[in-house]
Amino acid sequence: MNINDVRQSVYSSEHKGFSSEKIDGCISEAFQKLNSRTLDFKSLVIFNYRQKSRCLARFASLSPEDVIQKAVSKKIVRILKIFSANRNEVAYRLFRTLDSLYQLDDFTIFRFDFKKCFYSLSPSFICEKWIFPFIDDPTLLYVLKKYCSDVNHCWPGIALSNAMVELAGERFDDAFVSKLAEYSIVFYQRYVDDGILILRKSLASSQIEKLLSEVIYEVFSKNSQGHVTRVNHVSFHGQGSSKFQSLSFADLIANPKKRATFTYLGYSFHICLGNDEKILLKFGVNPQSNKTQKFVDQLAHALQKNKGNELAIIETLKLFSLRLVYQKKIYSKQVWLEKGFLASYPELYSEFSKLDPFTERFLKDALYQGIKKAGISCPSSIKLKKGGMSFSLYSSAYKKKSIVFNNVIGVHTKDLKRAVVNCGFPISKYQNYNNLVNDLLSGCGIKF
Repeated sequence: MNINDVRQSVYSSEHKGFSSEKIDGCISEAFQKLNSRTLDFKSLVIFNYRQKSRCLARFASLSPEDVIQKAVSKKIVRILKIFSANRNEVAYRLFRTLDSLYQLDDFTIFRFDFKKCFYSLSPSFICEKWIFPFIDDPTLLYVLKKYCSDVNHCWPGIALSNAMVELAGERFDDAFVSKLAEYSIVFYQRYVDDGILILRKSLASSQIEKLLSEVIYEVFSKNSQGHVTRVNHVSFHGQGSSKFQSLSFADLIANPKKRATFTYLGYSFHICLGNDEKILLKFGVNPQSNKTQKFVDQLAHALQKNKGNELAIIETLKLFSLRLVYQKKIYSKQVWLEKGFLASYPELYSEFSKLDPFTERFLKDALYQGIKKAGISCPSSIKLKKGGMSFSLYSSAYKKKSIVFNNVIGVHTKDLKRAVVNCGFPISKYQNYNNLVNDLLSGCGIKF
């Protein structure tokens, strides 16, 4: 590993509040500590995420340890070809699979949570078993061994720990799928700690629990020195728990009026039988998540910020109702980004006809709820009746509407500038396209 690896790692991410000179200084300091073998990974800080019981860890931004562990993470991801699943791609494949259930004469769906199973592994266990045998770079080996010596837990939030955990998860997935070879797998996916499995046959949940436990023991039981590794168990227990759920075609046949529900990746799925015993699927946003309330709160805050400015309020409501697509330069790269509630749930576009009542009601009323919570008057040019606004999340999803901030294929520069000026938002000194997008989104309470 050389200084170019470190520099490339740093400049592939955004670091707000740091000038290029400051960043270059941090890179030089990190490389000096790397060469002098004086890195100290015990400097990580552990904290509760949003006052919840979930613990995360981090190093001081652009500290030598932060810079080096991120560079090493990218390096081992490339060397070992570690693949991290994309949430939207997983959701897309799951929806296509669920759409095909009616073609099966039998099936069972299992939804389970690994309860930080992989994050409970020690870095030394993962490195000794799956990383050290494939690394011959002495500098890389020094960093990994130093990290293992200083950190005894794969804390989420640290890039290097995340890479190690994903590698351990891949090894588990390979062993679990191999174990299930005789059970006719239709679909299996693990997204970090959340797993879902669909089999083309009926199977008791106790059998899946047994198989999962066997694979966990076989893959994670002992490290190269023969010491037992602590592994948190998978969540199976608790009637009605959203963390472990199972449903089968046999259950639906036995209870034709039953509507089976499970959640995955922020979506809630409802499966029942039609009059002809055909599988019917409804879905929506998981009502137990905080995503809907968070959207309303953010909208209300943005509207209060522009209280008394009718044009700004209209623009804010419009942007909050759409999927926003724009390019942003992160140092040397132009990166396409998406924003908005609908961007987080892209299947709302393609599976619109199958929305559950909760989601349909929320999509229709969300902007109204934001206006009500903000305690402002609705602009006269917008219908105030619930579900009947001039624009809404429901209308945008139904019409598959998005707004693309790009001078060539989307909003033209002069139209963008006009919107910023008309709304009375502060305008950047250097009026290039990206700055104007930032001016508009920031003025409407949307983080650029």
